[in-house]
Amino acid sequence: MSSIYFEKLVKFYRGLGKPSVINCSFEYRGQLANQFDIFKELWDDADQSIADFDLSFESCSCGTLYEDSFPGDLTSSTDITLTVSLPAGDFRFIESLEDFLLIDNNLNTGRCVENVYLVKEDFLFGEVDSANEQVLKALQLSCFITEIYDLANYNDHVEHSGLLKLVFIDTGNSKKTSPIVIEPRITIESISFPMVDLAIFKSIKENGIDNAHIQEKQAMFRVSIIEVLKDVDESQDKFNFLIEQWELLKETYYGNFECYLTNFSFLKQKKEAAENYMTVSSKISGTLSSISGKLFGLPISFAVAVAILKVDKFESILALLGVAITSLLIALTIYDQKKVLKSIMDSIDALFSHTKAQRSGELAELISKHKENLYSQARGLDVAMVFLLIISALPVMISLGVYIFKFHPSLISRFHYFIDMFMTQLLK
Repeated sequence: MSSIYFEKLVKFYRGLGKPSVINCSFEYRGQLANQFDIFKELWDDADQSIADFDLSFESCSCGTLYEDSFPGDLTSSTDITLTVSLPAGDFRFIESLEDFLLIDNNLNTGRCVENVYLVKEDFLFGEVDSANEQVLKALQLSCFITEIYDLANYNDHVEHSGLLKLVFIDTGNSKKTSPIVIEPRITIESISFPMVDLAIFKSIKENGIDNAHIQEKQAMFRVSIIEVLKDVDESQDKFNFLIEQWELLKETYYGNFECYLTNFSFLKQKKEAAENYMTVSSKISGTLSSISGKLFGLPISFAVAVAILKVDKFESILALLGVAITSLLIALTIYDQKKVLKSIMDSIDALFSHTKAQRSGELAELISKHKENLYSQARGLDVAMVFLLIISALPVMISLGVYIFKFHPSLISRFHYFIDMFMTQLLK
């Protein structure tokens, strides 16, 4: 009966327009209008453990604290001053969800909350629906605590705070791993993160077509929690970190479960794939770095053409031979690095041949993306090397042209003559 009475009180409070609650009481001035009937019910069935009513109108003053009868001359259109006292106890009007999370531990332990009304959020615990996103997240996180409580290897209560202490141990790992201890506490920070998806626990706990793997699923989820939290600093809230990294936890779980038959760690494979990517990327970049020093000789080689114009024939021949040798060395170096780059490109598939990873869509997609990026980087560098090969030949060609122009101009005249003859014959 008390819970029903409290629900009626909340309904009455809402009907009055939700006046401000100060020091566990609220005051209403005006007419009861359509709230008259429910007010009479509350007065007649007064429960002092929940609320006391102090009513004043015209020259009359009465209250349930003194067990006064409901005033017979009160009507729905009478102007009244009503003070409702809300004794602190099992039936509570609490200012906000934030205040509730600071003083109540029920949500943190996965228990139901009853006979509590949040004024700011206009939410009565036990109601099916709420338009307030923060309330929905808090309730969802309470369910989340219940789910991981059931999956933990061990659980206990913290003596001084009453919080749960959930212990996760990787029992299947031959290498000793420190237990992960989580003390779930829902805070305003907790509900600031995206809402967790509890559908995953249905597949973990319920028997279905793959019911042979129920225990493995639960074990993989425990392992996934350990993998996600093992490097978290002790000063950091593990519960909040788990909520914040919920997508990573799901990805890790699905990867671990899909791959548990092949006995490898999903996060380890992701780390190896990333390391391989960085290694190959560095090698690709290194092929250009190894020739960058020699490429500085190209600008000087172009200057040889200017020098030929200012020296005699013998010195011009020496300069021409020098630029030819320089260009040849640069071209050979670039060509050699092109072959190295080709070898690196051929090794990409081998480096990323995680045959086990084909069981994991997430990992396979990641590796495919790494390979695509590396191939793109290698192809771009290969095009650049072709361009550099062409550039390396230009100093020789330009210097040779200048040499012929200065010392053998007749060759240029003959070349023009042959061009003219060719074009004449072509146009006939």
